[in-house]
Amino acid sequence: MSSYPLPIQTRGLHNDRTGSSAQIQNRRFCIMEEENPLYFGMDSYESVEAKKNLLSAEMFLLNMIKIIRRYNLLRAEELGIKFQIYKSVKKLDAAVKKTNSSFPFLKIPQKTGEELVRKEAKTIKEKFDEDLESQLREIQERLKSIS
Repeated sequence: MSSYPLPIQTRGLHNDRTGSSAQIQNRRFCIMEEENPLYFGMDSYESVEAKKNLLSAEMFLLNMIKIIRRYNLLRAEELGIKFQIYKSVKKLDAAVKKTNSSFPFLKIPQKTGEELVRKEAKTIKEKFDEDLESQLREIQERLKSIS
């Protein structure tokens, strides 16, 4: 073995394009150090994959823009419909108020539920009292007739 360092391109690698991916990565890195640190090499497969990835990302972004525009149109349409409903409800409210103002005002006493329950209880009590009194009268009449 010689004591001279091997050239950067051939350190542990053969000059043919065969080898593992780690060796290929090493070869590219070594070449990159030798030439220019700002650029690196890509083979045709990697460049095709990079282009595919770039185009698919662009397609995804365009679809997102399309979805956002559609959402904005639907949102604007929804707000327009809500505004129309609001105006219709206001007109209806004004019409109801106008109609109510044209009717004569009648003061109708409203009976609460408690008052109705009291009246029903009172009538039931009266009926019960009447029944008791009538039964007492009948018993007294029987007693008079027996004696």
